[in-house]
Formats: sequence, structure tokens, C-alpha cells
Amino acid sequence: MNWQQGVKYAIEVSKGNINVGRSIRLACQRFINQYENQEWEWVFDEKYPQHFLNFAIHLSHTKGPLAGQPLELEDWQIFLICAIYGFRSKKDHSARMVTDVILYIPRKAGKSTLTSILALYELACGEAGSEVFTLATNREQASICFDSSKAIMESMVPELQSRFIPYRSELKKAGDSTSTYRALSRENRKTGDG
Repeated sequence: MNWQQGVKYAIEVSKGNINVGRSIRLACQRFINQYENQEWEWVFDEKYPQHFLNFAIHLSHTKGPLAGQPLELEDWQIFLICAIYGFRSKKDHSARMVTDVILYIPRKAGKSTLTSILALYELACGEAGSEVFTLATNREQASICFDSSKAIMESMVPELQSRFIPYRSELKKAGDSTSTYRALSRENRKTGDG
């Protein structure tokens, strides 16, 4: 997996060679415009999305017919990683342009797997004191992504697995007691959404 797959996906969508909805086509065109803009205060630095992909390449599926096989992200997922991690401040490459992401993915399209990888990456490679949460209105829903992340972590090679300290309902970053990853939900006694 390499970051060029994500950029190529955006180009192909922008040209109309991949059939997608209007909002995805606009997002891809916006990405290409930003990617090519030399005057802009942000610059695309491929080492950041590639770092994520280098992490993900060591992970395996944990459920279904692909269990035990290496994870292989699809081009649209690599495009998403490029859009999240690629654009950096020209003045300070540690400053990421994208800090908040809202993503709508249909059923059975790999939401839990993708968000599990993102959560594990942020815990392992994010800043000191990283706080990663999966949220839902009930504990069962919130635990789906967390349990997927924990299963992926347990199937990692020992070198990567040693970056995490697993607990029953929490993952910690080894050597950083303030970093945490947990599933949270609204309290069952209260009404309304979480």
C-alpha cells in the first residue's frame, strides 16, 4: 500500500472514471485542487500518510473469511488517509490541517476495521497523552470498534503489540500512562442520544 493510490483515486474520481456520488466527487476535486496549489499555506507531505500505511500493513483481519490475512486498504480508504494526514502547514509540518473528520460509510463497508486502525494508530503514534474514544448511545455499539481494535492489536507481531498495554475495557500506550483508548456510551438511566 502506498499513498499514491489515494491520490490516483482522487484524480480518477475527478475525471469521472470512477462512478461515485456528487459529494465524493466534489471532495476528490477539492483534494486535487489543494494538492496542486503551490500558493496555499498548506502543503501535501506524503511521508505522513505513508507512515500510517506502513503501520497498517502489519495488521491482519480478525473476523470473517479473511481472518488472519493481512489488511489491504482499498483505494478510497487510502484517499481518506491522504486527506486526513497529508496536508501540513508549510511553516510547521507537525501541524496537520485536518483535525476533525466526519465520515459516512454504509453498512458492511469496513467501518469498524478502518476506525479500529485509525484508533490504534493514533494511540501508538499520536502525541503524548493521546485520548482515543469510540462513542455510541449504548455500551454494546460503542464496544464494537473497541473490541475490533483490541482483536487487531492481539494479532499484531510482538514488536507492534508491545506498544500497547491491554486492559479489559481500555488500551494504554506503553510508556505513556496518560494515553488511553476506551469505548464510551451515554448512561442507560438517561433518555436521549449519547
